[in-house]
Amino acid sequence: MLTREELIERVECGIAYLDKNDGEWAKEIDVNKLDIESGRNCVIGQLDKKEFYYARRERKLSFTDIEMLGFHLGDYNERFKWNWTLTEIWKEKIKERQQCA
Repeated sequence: MLTREELIERVECGIAYLDKNDGEWAKEIDVNKLDIESGRNCVIGQLDKKEFYYARRERKLSFTDIEMLGFHLGDYNERFKWNWTLTEIWKEKIKERQQCA
């Protein structure tokens, strides 16, 4: 079972991935629209301007990768319980980046 701390660690891994691959990615995210459950309004969906499913494939990210990077939760029960929290963690981290930019 996941914890908030584990989700934070995953998001931090996702941030490291984006820093390496997408430069100043945080500027591209509309935190008011950010929603991990939305294919277009999740982090990767907003960055790549396409549905998450297609963006994930083009980035060659496996289902394990996207879970470990905090972009998505695979298990339905975990998604139901944690998606809102995961979205809020991403929002907090992105706002911090946007304020520093």
